[in-house]
Amino acid sequence: MDNIARIGLVIFIVYLPIFLVLLLIAVRKHRGYSFTSLWMSNLGDTRFRSSVLFNSAFLFYGIVSLFFVYGLSQILPNIFISMIAIIFLYLSCLSTIIASQIPMDKNLRIHHKFSNMVFIGITISSALLVYPIFVSSVIPQYFLTLNVLLIALSTVLCVSFAELVKKEGKIPVTLFEIRKKGKSFLMRNAAVQEWTFFLVVLVWNFVISLIILKNLYI
Repeated sequence: MDNIARIGLVIFIVYLPIFLVLLLIAVRKHRGYSFTSLWMSNLGDTRFRSSVLFNSAFLFYGIVSLFFVYGLSQILPNIFISMIAIIFLYLSCLSTIIASQIPMDKNLRIHHKFSNMVFIGITISSALLVYPIFVSSVIPQYFLTLNVLLIALSTVLCVSFAELVKKEGKIPVTLFEIRKKGKSFLMRNAAVQEWTFFLVVLVWNFVISLIILKNLYI
C-alpha cells in the first residue's frame, strides 16, 4: 500500500503543473471564453472544443487527488477534527470526478450540485484543518496562511453566489448580462473569484504534497 500511495502522490505532484497547462489550453480551445464572464464549468460544455480536454483533465485530477488526501491523513495529528476534514476532502475528490463526467450542458442541476460539493468540501476542510495544522509537529505553521486565504476567498465567493441567487433565482450559466447591468462588484466578478480560489487550491495542493512526500516517503 505504501508503494502505491507513494507513486500516486508523486503522480499527483507532477500532474499539478501539467493540469494547469491543460486548463489554459482548454481556454484557448473555447471560442470566446472570458475569465470574467464564464465559469470554469463552461469549458466542459460539450458543445465546445475545450470540453474533452477540460473534462478529462478534471477527471484525472479528481482520481489522483485521492492519493493526496490519503497522504495528508497520515501526517495530520490523530484527532477527531482531522478525521472530519479528511472526510470532506474525500467528498470533494469524488464530487470532482462526478462533476467532470456530467457537463453543465447535459444536466445543469446535477453538475451544479456536485460542483458545489467540491467547493463546500474544500471550504469546510480548510476551516477544520486550521487547528490540526496549528498543533502539528510536521506541517509548518506558515502553511496556515494558505488555509486562511482559502477561507477568505470562499467567504467572498459564497457572498457572490448568494447575491446571484437572490437576483436571478439561481446561479446563472454565464455572467455576461450581470456584468452589463449588475451593480454589485462581487456579483460581477464571481467568475474571477472562482478562478482565484481554484488557483490557490492548486498551490495548497502542491505545497502540502511536498511536505507529505518529505515526511512519509523520503
